[in-house]
Amino acid sequence: MTIEHRSFPNLGYIFADVPKVILDTLTKETDAIQADFSEGKPYNANLVGNIEHEYQLFKSRAPVEQWLAEVSKEYFKHNTHLGIHNPRTFHLHSMWANFQKKHEYNPLHNHFGALSFVIWLKVPFNIEDEFAQESQKNAILKTAGCFELAYTDALGSVSLELFKVDRTFEGKMLLFPSQIKHAVHPFVTSDEYRISVSGNLIPM
Repeated sequence: MTIEHRSFPNLGYIFADVPKVILDTLTKETDAIQADFSEGKPYNANLVGNIEHEYQLFKSRAPVEQWLAEVSKEYFKHNTHLGIHNPRTFHLHSMWANFQKKHEYNPLHNHFGALSFVIWLKVPFNIEDEFAQESQKNAILKTAGCFELAYTDALGSVSLELFKVDRTFEGKMLLFPSQIKHAVHPFVTSDEYRISVSGNLIPM
């Protein structure tokens, strides 16, 4: 008797280290914005985030776009089972920085485009401290400070992929299909900004 296990095909994501040259470029631009928020171009009207300081990025576009075009090739290489073929190239449609304060959050939402990403530049807390708060101690699902992907499984149920984002995520990037719903949960243990960069890629 021969028994085979076969899984239903589904989309995944890429989790990667960001090259230092990209991090330096993004940090330089976000540092300049943080030094004087009045000089930045607000992007809140285009976003669902319950976050006061969200700004469009310009100076870092070219190197980020070039790097993500290469990363996207890896994404499609691992999703050939879905019949998805990598387009010739990708265009960085939009990119912005989030300066998130404690208690602020991003509700469940999706993005425009084919692929979306988030790069964590600064995360001013440890996840253990967030989970130690009274509101989290006895919770079945601890989510404070976490980044969340929500997707449907083969049975049509909603499943969660929870990323316990803290200081260890600085310099990391998550790339995922833009239509996948995602959320950013609030943190409470730091008075500093949690700085991340997000954006959307469209095929050319």
